[in-house]
Amino acid sequence: MKYRSILFRLMNADTVRPLWNFSVIALLWLPLQIKSSGIVNAQRIDNPFSEITDADNSLPVYQRGGFFENGFFYHVVKEGDNLLAIAKIYIYFTDEYTVESLIERISAINSLRRYLIYKNQKLIIPVVRTDYNKIPRVIYRRSPGYKAAGIYLSALTAGSLRGQKLIRRFADAGGSTIVFDVKDVTGEIFCPVNIPLARRIGALTNTVIRDVSKLISYIKVHNLHAAARISIFADTMLAGNMSNYTLRDAEKNPVCTDGKVLWTDPSHPEVQEYNLEVIREVCSFGVDEIQLDYIRFPSVYGKIDMYAGPDQRRDKIITAFVKKVYNLTVTRGIHLTLDVFGITIWGQEIDILTTGQRLEELCLYSHAINPMIYPSHFDPGFAGLENPADNPERIIFMSMNRLQEIIRKAGAGTVIRPWLQAFPYKITDFGPEYIIKSVKSAESAGRAGYMLWSAENRYETVFTAYDMMKIEKESVISNE
Repeated sequence: MKYRSILFRLMNADTVRPLWNFSVIALLWLPLQIKSSGIVNAQRIDNPFSEITDADNSLPVYQRGGFFENGFFYHVVKEGDNLLAIAKIYIYFTDEYTVESLIERISAINSLRRYLIYKNQKLIIPVVRTDYNKIPRVIYRRSPGYKAAGIYLSALTAGSLRGQKLIRRFADAGGSTIVFDVKDVTGEIFCPVNIPLARRIGALTNTVIRDVSKLISYIKVHNLHAAARISIFADTMLAGNMSNYTLRDAEKNPVCTDGKVLWTDPSHPEVQEYNLEVIREVCSFGVDEIQLDYIRFPSVYGKIDMYAGPDQRRDKIITAFVKKVYNLTVTRGIHLTLDVFGITIWGQEIDILTTGQRLEELCLYSHAINPMIYPSHFDPGFAGLENPADNPERIIFMSMNRLQEIIRKAGAGTVIRPWLQAFPYKITDFGPEYIIKSVKSAESAGRAGYMLWSAENRYETVFTAYDMMKIEKESVISNE
């Protein structure tokens, strides 16, 4: 932030700019450069404003120096203005995804030299925002069983210039799906929602995706499927601030993970309703898919009773809640998918009764089951393997075949779309070849594709693997 403040202080309209400032600005600006949209002409429009306020809902845009004239919207530069401040006023009303890209667009439209502005200058502002919800959804919406090739983006990445670049690069590489966080285990909700309880517990203090509908639109115009990931019953803020919603053991003590109160009580009606409120709001943003994570009880044995209440088994509680979500999403034409433990596939009754994830029931109320098949998370000796992390083909193929049998016996049409490991934990030789082995194993065992997980969103190895697979495919075609 200090870096940028120096840059934009140099760009202030009332700053004296000696000649040497030009080279300083050019050097400082280099890391902020993005690929230009290629559109440098302003579009003539109808007046988009009346009493509309800016994104911070503080002052009408007319009071910020903006006015509409002859089909264009202008901003008159005032003393102290800089491009960063101007872009922040109008970002909500444009198709630009980040403030940096809007600065680039304003500069191109107005033919600014080195991003310099001066007092009383009239700047054309590209206040055109496409409402992608008015475009027939069939253009973007895929069938529930489509073949996915996806990556995960944290909310911090998804709401940033880095996320914009990753989305564009993944689309160019041949990807089909972006999964981004809306709510994680901290309980933070990363985009603005109108839920009083969320505001009350402090869940809206880190809305790094300020305009989630614009993010979704950006994903869709790159012909990608937009999936919103929502952590359900692992929710530090709700469990920590609302003691009556906290999951407790037989001695009435809060259930902790690594010393933290993390788990809410899945059987509590108000806990369920809170999460349903979040899901309803996210559905209204135009997502293609709701992806539920931590849709379970904690995997803790011993102190916690196997039953959440009289005659209430954990698996029945979880299945009943998933059914509620399914009824909510299916009426809106939105896919519902479930992230589940990879080990749950192997069906030990103690695991099922502890977590509440009985797959033969859950698959009846979801479009896809997303098992987290990370070989590094299987214990040494599993399936006779000394280090399962080094054997992705066998772990993935065996797990998917077993899950397919569970779904077949349940008579469900649910597809399997596994999360694959795209991080080096416990792997002896992690690289593009590892990704290729994992992808090919998932594709040979199923028809609905896969998603790649890196918590830090580091996908250089994935992009290299995609390039290698593309070359291999082209070579096969040329030899036919």
